[in-house]
Amino acid sequence: SKLVIKCATECPNINILEDEIWLTVKDTSIAKWFAPCVAISSCGIFLLQERIEKKPRAEYPKLVPSFFGDCKYSNFGWLNGKFVCCDYAGFISSSMSHKWNGKMVKADWWE
Repeated sequence: SKLVIKCATECPNINILEDEIWLTVKDTSIAKWFAPCVAISSCGIFLLQERIEKKPRAEYPKLVPSFFGDCKYSNFGWLNGKFVCCDYAGFISSSMSHKWNGKMVKADWWE
């Protein structure tokens, strides 16, 4: 698989938060909606994540799970043919309940 290195220069804790979210959801039924984090540096500045593929906005789904409150185009893409979020630390809490109720909401793609 291809990987991407995320470097948090302005706020190192954002990578730590993203890794914590991944660790929270990785063994749950909602993990399929997230690009997996692979490794993080001890200081948290560098995060390795599986690389997603971008497609035209017109191909993005009309509905997304309700826990994705911010539908920023650049935060989503495809991994192995599945639609996933690759930048989720900014709007999903690491303390979120991973017992998703299955509710889908209309996606208002922006940016």
